[in-house]
Amino acid sequence: MEQLYFRWPDYLVLCIILALSAVIGFYYAFTGNKQSTTKEYLLAGKKMHWFPVACSLVASFVSSTTLIGLPGEVYTFGTIILYSFLFKPFGVLIAVKLFLPIYARLGGMSMFRVSS
Repeated sequence: MEQLYFRWPDYLVLCIILALSAVIGFYYAFTGNKQSTTKEYLLAGKKMHWFPVACSLVASFVSSTTLIGLPGEVYTFGTIILYSFLFKPFGVLIAVKLFLPIYARLGGMSMFRVSS
């Protein structure tokens, strides 16, 4: 089997991505609004639009483990695993309707914060 190595275009793309990420971080570190409390930092002052929050949730649901493990699951068990993707929105709706109001009333930022 042939071994694959990074060549100069691969390193170039990697360096550009890392540099861009660092520039964005430094830009917001020096010019962004300074958060005065931890709650303001973690919850963005409760002023975030729904779209970035939804993108963050989707990114946390679709992890790298899912991307790596799903083909093996489909190979082993067949496409029956896709039913879990069909019913996941129902689970999210139930969580939003049942648990989110409780968290909002308790004023907690996460389950760990509410339970302690």
